[in-house]
Amino acid sequence: MLNALRAAVVTVLLVLNALLARLGAQVNSDWTEPFPPFRIAGNLYYVGTKGLANYLITTPRGHILINSDLESSVPLIRASVEKLGFKFSDIRILLISHAHWDHDGGSAAIKKLTGAKYMVMDADVPVVESGGKADFHYGKVPASLYPPTKVDRVLHDGDEVKLGGATLVAHLTPGHTKGCTTWTMKVKDAGQSYDVVIVGSPNVNPGYNLVDNLSYPKIASDYERTFRVLKSLPVDIFLGAHGDYFDLKTKYARLQEGAATPFIDPTGYKKYVADREQAFRTELAKQKAAITDTSVVAIFKDTGSARVFSAEGQSFKLPEQRQSLRALLKKERELWQAGKPRDYRFLLRVGCFCPGPRGWLLIEVRSGQPLRAWDRTVKPVALSDWNTFSIDGLYENLERQTDINGEVQIAFDPRWHFPRHVHTTVLPGPDAWSITEVRGLRPIR
Repeated sequence: MLNALRAAVVTVLLVLNALLARLGAQVNSDWTEPFPPFRIAGNLYYVGTKGLANYLITTPRGHILINSDLESSVPLIRASVEKLGFKFSDIRILLISHAHWDHDGGSAAIKKLTGAKYMVMDADVPVVESGGKADFHYGKVPASLYPPTKVDRVLHDGDEVKLGGATLVAHLTPGHTKGCTTWTMKVKDAGQSYDVVIVGSPNVNPGYNLVDNLSYPKIASDYERTFRVLKSLPVDIFLGAHGDYFDLKTKYARLQEGAATPFIDPTGYKKYVADREQAFRTELAKQKAAITDTSVVAIFKDTGSARVFSAEGQSFKLPEQRQSLRALLKKERELWQAGKPRDYRFLLRVGCFCPGPRGWLLIEVRSGQPLRAWDRTVKPVALSDWNTFSIDGLYENLERQTDINGEVQIAFDPRWHFPRHVHTTVLPGPDAWSITEVRGLRPIR
């Protein structure tokens, strides 16, 4: 009985680990590539990397830092601050653009090193204090989690953050996260006063569900609000949470060539906001159109006749036939990769010894990420860890299951080369089992 229980636990962990891995957060190389720190205007300095933007606002009473970036970014930020001639320990206030690991992952370390007061927009506070676990999209992705950090001041839309004569205003621009924040301030340089806008993020990330999002029902209307706010802000100096928002490399090169004010770019700001709004509206229209598609109902007809196991399937005893199974999976996955549609829907039924079999779900995959799911009544259902995933996620799960000791029965779709039936039994069994059925794959044109 104890061995069977252990085998059961192993099976569950294999499933969960594989399905979580499909959402693994990626770190772009330019996020960790050092970039020369420099003065933008007045008392506003750039202290970020090539890809992740950090800003230092200096005052006689200490400094304000916007964004802490990745956990590994803290030494880079510190080196940039000190290279400019300022003390890292003089940072008194820490702010962020939004609660994603690439902008707030280093906050706990910076608080510990500097004693800075951490101030965060109200809707992002639960995410920050849970170390990312409360995030509506990335909360169950291990690679996107970070040390939980206590917030010292909860901010609200329109709040001011003041220190030593500097004043920043927090503007709630939600959607990308529920508490995404765009910061504005005024700086004086060479006798002129300039309006600075540091954009939080107006981007719709891959896999974001804009329609019937059970984890974030107001996401579409929040994005609408964001674009209204961004278009209403007076702007001279255009900055943002990532350097590519405002073309950091080009403008820095112009600064090095002697240009006096390359970051003054109201026209570039308007173009950027318009481009991001159009991208949002295009994605929203595509997702709305997908829901009204009559095939959402019709596709469930494919579930009419389900068999326990097909005659053309193969059975593998593990560990004896482990290498043969791995070779088959490799071959079939390569065929799937060669011909798979970019966007598609398919029917999925998953069950295991606990909690048992579940009904069919229709899964929609966009750009390789599960976007949403429906049951046979066309009612939206939440994406979960164990029974909603892409075909690539299913392959990842199967590749991990080759490490078990037991038996795997598997059959593949002859056209698309996805695993259409998988039955796994973990020895000593038979009470530790899992079954996955896939059918009705439809490309989305």
